[in-house]
Amino acid sequence: MRARNYSIFASVLFIVSCGAIDSSQNISAEQITFRMESDGGTVQFMNEVIKGYMESDFVNSYEYLLNNCKRKTNKANDYQDARISWSGGVAPYKVTISRNSNMSDGITRTTERKFVYPSNAYPNTEYYFQVEDKNGLKSDVGHFVTSEGPRIITTREKPEDSGINNVRDLGGWKTEDGKTVKYDLFYRGGMLEGTSTSYCITDYGKQVMNELGIKSEIDFRKVEERGGQVSSPLEGCEYYNFEYLGYECIFDEGHHKETVYHDPKADEVIKKVFEMMTEEKNYPFYIHCYAGQDRTGTFAYLVNGLLGVKYEDLTRDYELTAFSKVGEMNRTANFKYTYKDENNSSVMVELNNAWESMNRIMLSSYGNGDGKTSTAIYNFLTEQIGITPEQISKIKSIMLK
Repeated sequence: MRARNYSIFASVLFIVSCGAIDSSQNISAEQITFRMESDGGTVQFMNEVIKGYMESDFVNSYEYLLNNCKRKTNKANDYQDARISWSGGVAPYKVTISRNSNMSDGITRTTERKFVYPSNAYPNTEYYFQVEDKNGLKSDVGHFVTSEGPRIITTREKPEDSGINNVRDLGGWKTEDGKTVKYDLFYRGGMLEGTSTSYCITDYGKQVMNELGIKSEIDFRKVEERGGQVSSPLEGCEYYNFEYLGYECIFDEGHHKETVYHDPKADEVIKKVFEMMTEEKNYPFYIHCYAGQDRTGTFAYLVNGLLGVKYEDLTRDYELTAFSKVGEMNRTANFKYTYKDENNSSVMVELNNAWESMNRIMLSSYGNGDGKTSTAIYNFLTEQIGITPEQISKIKSIMLK
């Protein structure tokens, strides 16, 4: 169908890691009539760096991470790679993206630029989109299909922009008993507000995050890290600050004699949040600390580990942070922290192999010999934290399909 009195050219582009466009992946347009250049219009969901990591076997993925993480390349890759772009029309533009061809239940985003990332698309999913300019002129409805990949949420209008980092959905992972963690219930990421404005939420980030409908923002940071934040910048979202230290600091001395330091706040924090998880009204959750790496990674380990996601996949989810602008850690890295002793003096402690050590202690202190992280975390939550089997069953009924 030909347009009358206007022309908006639109396409879905596959952007490779070096920034060039792979024209074989384009879904192009002439005037506003779309032509699919590849069968099914499948576009790459992950960027090439993340794709290489996820497709490596678990052992080799570690070496791949060391050679391709942000620390090595100085480039952030925490975004979805499919990009909708267009020419013509007058800014600002409204872009509606929907999983229905009639555009019902679509999400509309506003931008001054001539492109948007789908931002919160799901993998292996068919999408439709339409562009409208300032004068109400519209393109025809375009179409694309996303490929495989973890659901990393694109919260910055361009990957190099300021804004929240390292945001992703804990859903989509398979469990040991063949179930799947549901999407749209639990998100992890970096801080929304704080002392570093380059990492704080922007107006564009608010558009994306509000589309997720988050009800509970759980902030694990210390007072001095929060920059005075006392409420959530997200619409209809309650803010909770539960400060604690992660990794092996969650284990009390009664269960593990080798614990370097047990954070006395950890038991209370973990119990509070898991109790909140038994109430459907509190979902979706967004958990974060500063970078969304250590304290957030520890809690994500407890959540998806309890649900039955195997250790290798828990590690992959944890290590995806290393490809973001704020990422540093990997499965063998050490972690330093400070705490106040009984004389209120600051004490510096280093945890060796923080991630692997945490899982080793979990298995040795709470496992029953079956080698399953899920069994050990279940016992940890019931024996040390005080979560009941009934509460765990409720959480699983909400979060698994």
